[in-house]
Amino acid sequence: MLLKNFLKSQSIFTDLSDRDLDALAQSLEIREYADRHTIIEEGRAGRELYLLLEGQVKVAQYNAETGLLEPINLVQPGELFGLLALTDHLPTSACCISAGPVKVGVLQHNAYTLLSQSSAPIALGFQLAIGKQLASVLRHQEEILKNTSHCV
Repeated sequence: MLLKNFLKSQSIFTDLSDRDLDALAQSLEIREYADRHTIIEEGRAGRELYLLLEGQVKVAQYNAETGLLEPINLVQPGELFGLLALTDHLPTSACCISAGPVKVGVLQHNAYTLLSQSSAPIALGFQLAIGKQLASVLRHQEEILKNTSHCV
């Protein structure tokens, strides 16, 4: 799989020029993880952004009352994760665990900052991804609240 072609096929990057696509592709480090590998640990500083290339990643939060991890989202190929902690500089609010073998593109914080500042289309792509991620989390939380209110 050519990384540049994969990036161009993703909706958040379709408007990027060939030059921007090349810069983004060259900035990503490809990593592979086995099933059930903790890619991001909840509560840690987020210094990397991940683009899922192959497989699925489960996003979950630790519930102090039950002592269990509660699923929040299932990341699909082409989706970003780790974005919020990277942009707000706060500890991660959830953990990300591979659900089967996965391949990810990893963008270090300094490369993320450089790309965002040097290319408005790349910055816009990241901002759209943040909005999409926030909307997904809010929808999930809304669904939990609806289900909880039926139980009262």
